[in-house]
Amino acid sequence: MGDIALLEIQLAPSPPVPVPGATDWNEHRGGPATVLHWLETQLGLGADEPPYAHRVEEYATALALVPDATFAASFRADRWATAETLLRRREELRLAGWDEADRPALPPLVRDLARAARAGGRRVADEADRLQRVLEALERGQALPPHRCVLWDSLDRWPALWRRVLGRLAIGPATAPVPLARASTSLGALQGGLLGGHPVPVRSDGSLRWLQSRSVHAACEAVAAALASDPASAPDTVICCERSEVALGLDGALARAGLPTMGASLRTLDHPALQVLPIVLRLCWEPVDPSLLLDFLTLPVGPIPRRAAARLAGALAEQPGLGSRAWDEAFAGLTSPEEDPDGTLGAGLGAWLGVERARWGDPVPAALVGERCRRVARWAAGRAAGLEGNEGARPGDMALAAALRLAAGQAAVLADITLAGGPALTEPQLARLLEAALAQAAIVAPHAAAWGGFRLVRSLAEITAPCARMIWIGLGTEDRAPGGWTAQEIEQLRAAGIDLDEGSAALASLRDAERRGLSRARESLLGIAIPGDEEQRPHPLWLQVKASLEAGGEKHPVALEDFLVAGTGGLEPWRFPTARTPIEPVPAGRAIWTVPASLLRDRDRTSATDLEMRLACPLKWVLTYAASLRPSAIAQLPDDFRLRGTFCHDVLAAVLGEGGTPPDPEAAVRAITEHSRLRLPRDAAPLAQPARLETQLALLQELQAAGRTLVRALRAGGYAIVGFEQEIGGRVGPRDLAGRVDCLARRPDGAEAVIDFKYAGQKHRDRLEGGRAVQLATYAAARQQATGAFPAVAYLVLSQGVLYTPDGSPLHGTGVAQVVTGPGIGEVWSGFAAAVEAAGRWLATGEIPVRPLQDAAEWPDGAQLVLDPPDGRGRPPDIQPPCEYCDFGVLCGRLELR
Repeated sequence: MGDIALLEIQLAPSPPVPVPGATDWNEHRGGPATVLHWLETQLGLGADEPPYAHRVEEYATALALVPDATFAASFRADRWATAETLLRRREELRLAGWDEADRPALPPLVRDLARAARAGGRRVADEADRLQRVLEALERGQALPPHRCVLWDSLDRWPALWRRVLGRLAIGPATAPVPLARASTSLGALQGGLLGGHPVPVRSDGSLRWLQSRSVHAACEAVAAALASDPASAPDTVICCERSEVALGLDGALARAGLPTMGASLRTLDHPALQVLPIVLRLCWEPVDPSLLLDFLTLPVGPIPRRAAARLAGALAEQPGLGSRAWDEAFAGLTSPEEDPDGTLGAGLGAWLGVERARWGDPVPAALVGERCRRVARWAAGRAAGLEGNEGARPGDMALAAALRLAAGQAAVLADITLAGGPALTEPQLARLLEAALAQAAIVAPHAAAWGGFRLVRSLAEITAPCARMIWIGLGTEDRAPGGWTAQEIEQLRAAGIDLDEGSAALASLRDAERRGLSRARESLLGIAIPGDEEQRPHPLWLQVKASLEAGGEKHPVALEDFLVAGTGGLEPWRFPTARTPIEPVPAGRAIWTVPASLLRDRDRTSATDLEMRLACPLKWVLTYAASLRPSAIAQLPDDFRLRGTFCHDVLAAVLGEGGTPPDPEAAVRAITEHSRLRLPRDAAPLAQPARLETQLALLQELQAAGRTLVRALRAGGYAIVGFEQEIGGRVGPRDLAGRVDCLARRPDGAEAVIDFKYAGQKHRDRLEGGRAVQLATYAAARQQATGAFPAVAYLVLSQGVLYTPDGSPLHGTGVAQVVTGPGIGEVWSGFAAAVEAAGRWLATGEIPVRPLQDAAEWPDGAQLVLDPPDGRGRPPDIQPPCEYCDFGVLCGRLELR
């Protein structure tokens, strides 16, 4: 075109897609955004568009000045959503020619919008303002460079304000679109029928293929394989894929095949950089939700240094709550003079985590929200600047910097609109504002667009240049948002000279653009239906293609997977090479593992857990102690069962752990109640959330009952408390014995009692009755070595407030405890110690049994002390005791690998 600019413009939105090797200097093809950008550039009118959230809040301020409007009730119920909807309607009206003047003939809603415009407030810039500035510049005499504008849609389809602007351009006639495929092919006949408006019966041939896949992954891999058979055609191939996640999958398949990638991207709010602001704001209420706090600490991109975040996350996994003992210990260690000599880390942690919070259910001060937002904005902007200024930046750093810049902008916008909305915000109000501020998502593009690669479009309307081959993957489409105007309102508006399109003109323009796009394929079209299409509306243009195929006798697509299994080669010109791979069977579970005996070493220290594991599952013992395998370092909050048990234990230890004569039961209950209410939000915060009120009440009742039972039993037996979590020592054969007793008590005559806390379960009573309380027996054996006599023993079941003691080793004063018929604890220990030693030959042989996978008939004598036998019908239990809390189920074969 030389010095004359060419504008090929259609009403349907169509972002320009570069065509490799095309000489289109000074040529501009696309939709309204393309021509508006060209006009503003030529007239020197470029300006930054204000953030969407600013525009909505600005308009909400104007709408609030009309308190008696027709939309007043909706505005009071949901200020943001109402302002957002009315802003969209205002923009439609202004493009249609409305000057925001009030006239009696206008619908009531429009008259109220006119009143809002007249009442004052700042003017909200929109597309109509940009067009108006273009018209004003042209009226002042500014001239456009030589150009020719080709409009694919007639002027009467364009909104009124656009018609005024386009009328100032040098508009030339558009040539009628023609099929580019040969008329002798099915594709050429189909294109002619679509452009001419009459269906033509066609059948699949080398130019037109219709496939259906049962898997998105299979479809992407098949397309990549087909394209790999002719890589030279990449620059002349267009791939139409409306669903971003499918395009990402196809790009991954192209990369694995060594083909140039398309640069498929996904707009998502799930980017780690965009998660900081929502989480920080959710942490403005207390009791702090530890799951949110853990998310904040473990973000891949976050403001807390990784060393500190990992330590604090570990504390949450131990005691899930901000301010727990574990948290305070970790915090103190991190901010100690040895680890934080200049105090920088402590100051940073305090700024992010040490804020005054509102109680759940109360509004949060807008000033606090604004401060939190500005802090996130400063952090994100600073982190982005550091990445951008790093000469040794890694691949992906610039994409991360862009996401951080976006996060900084969102936080700054939210700070502004929050402070303009009142002194305090409820949680729903803040959530609505946050949703608006996060309206713009981050762009994630795992693969860059390669030069000379395939052209990716989301819509056929975006195909503005010819191509040899076209692949249309995913034959459904999203529903268009319905218009908000009634037929009566549209009639009133048109009568008042406002030519509002109810949507038919825009839709007709889109369909025409899609037909033109499909007609630009010269050689072949491949359409592939994929899972998920049935959940969308069938694309109207594909329905026309399908109707032509059905009229030609082709009722159903080729099933891709069935075709590939048949191995017949290809559907010309598309070839799908396949290869057969034998399936490796999953390794079967083994009842015995064999390792070189030289790798096994006994330990010189032991514990109750160690001894029980030796007998119950030697493999678990080897993996835990000999191999030192540990779960992943990813911090996880404890489940409810563990959390309740740990919290109950900690409360009882805090209230009664100083030792001495047990207090009066009711005094103990009062102390337990006060301490529980104080510590629950800190030590077991998941249970302290507002939605868990019923759980909180039940837990308090359990604690009160357990504390009352324990104190009454000790007082009845004349026991004084020696301590909680009392360390014990001793010897088991050649090994040192170590452990901790939950509660150790002693009578004036020196007789002791060992009480083990369990949260729930009838099984503990059964263990006493069957002589299987091996953990209690180990603790008792340690005390026997220290005092010369076996102590009395008992289980305190916290959730039931019940104390079980065996008649063979009963607590004194058993009127409170439930006495269970069972052997003495010394007898249990003798049998357990003998069984452990007798069954320990595997340490020397290297044959390591997996007891839960073995037939019970193969268990050594004494294994029934730690393993549950089959029931009366010979069926093994669903899960054995050593397997309840085991991280090696996949390794041993008990669990399937998923």
